This record gives sequence, C-alpha cells and structure tokens, in this order.
Amino acid sequence: MHMIKLIVEGLGLGALLVLICAAGIRNGAVGMVHLYDKKVQERVIQLGMTTREAIRKRSARFRSLCLPAYMAYVLVCVYAINGARGFLPGFRQGFVILFIYAPALLPSGQAPAAPRWNP
Repeated sequence: MHMIKLIVEGLGLGALLVLICAAGIRNGAVGMVHLYDKKVQERVIQLGMTTREAIRKRSARFRSLCLPAYMAYVLVCVYAINGARGFLPGFRQGFVILFIYAPALLPSGQAPAAPRWNP
C-alpha cells in the first residue's frame, strides 16, 4: 500500500511539473529563462530575445503562482493521500517530500547537481 501511495505522489508531482513547464514555455523556451543561471539570462538579453524586466515579471509570477501550488500539492499528499493526523506527523512527511522533490524546482544556480549551459 505504501508503494502505491508513493507512485501516486510521484505521478501527481510529475503532472504538476509538466503543467508548470508547459505553461511557462507556451510562447517559447525563453519563458522560463528565469530558472537558469544569471550568465544564461544575460546572454538571452544580449541576443534580444527578452528583457530584464520580462525576466523579473516571469520570476515573480512563478514564485506567486507555482510555488504555492506545489506547497498545496505537498499538503494534499501528506494529509489526503498518506492520511497524516496532527501537526508533527504532517510536518515530518512534508519535510521529507520537500527534501526529495524541491531540487527539481530550484533555479540551476542553486541546485548543486544541476547541469550548466555554456553558450
């Protein structure tokens, strides 16, 4: 039963990330350049593909919409799927989920194992 819950959590997170990425790149890959390293952002600006202001707006929109959706997903996993009762069991499970999955949402400059793009 635990394995089924884990699979459901993983599939849900995968679907959430696909939706976020699809929405972010719907008008081109530059739409999610705010998740890349500053050097990549500067190169994209230099090539005239976007502006610093557009990157700032996209970054703010990402933080205000996508991260709360991710936190809500974690709460659904902990309390609805896993059936945690009370604060401490919920906190522990939420911490583990965030510890495992959060690096997928960090900008590449902050995730130590993320690949670097060199123009």
